[in-house]
Amino acid sequence: MRTLVRKALPLLGGALLLGLAACNRPEPAESNTSARPTYAQGDTVEVSGVLVDTRCFALDKANTGNDHTRPEGRVPGCGAACARQGIPVAVLEEGRPEGYVWVLAFPPQALAEYVGETVRVRGDYRAEGILEPLRVEMQAAGGWTVIL
Repeated sequence: MRTLVRKALPLLGGALLLGLAACNRPEPAESNTSARPTYAQGDTVEVSGVLVDTRCFALDKANTGNDHTRPEGRVPGCGAACARQGIPVAVLEEGRPEGYVWVLAFPPQALAEYVGETVRVRGDYRAEGILEPLRVEMQAAGGWTVIL
């Protein structure tokens, strides 16, 4: 899996940076920056939340499922379509528009069918808000199911 990520990272670099810039991370409500843990590159981090595509989420923070509202109207299956086109995906913590966004440094096509689902990702911290997934699970009726 790591080899696939290393080969795909140059291709995703520009799109990933655009996605990060567009997500407009919310500032903490308090001025106390210790509210969020700090990580060093290579630390293993586990996060959970809703899997979103970064382009449509940046356009409208209500686009947290797979069907999105776009300037041209409601688009069913838009999140999966964006991921299949190479738009980076991210984990929106707590699944709320004001939640923290973790962009996944991984080919988004591999996760396209899970956009809008609740996921848990364990991965290596690469930079502020960027994880390289080692394991991805989807929440199911009986608990968590490994998808990567």
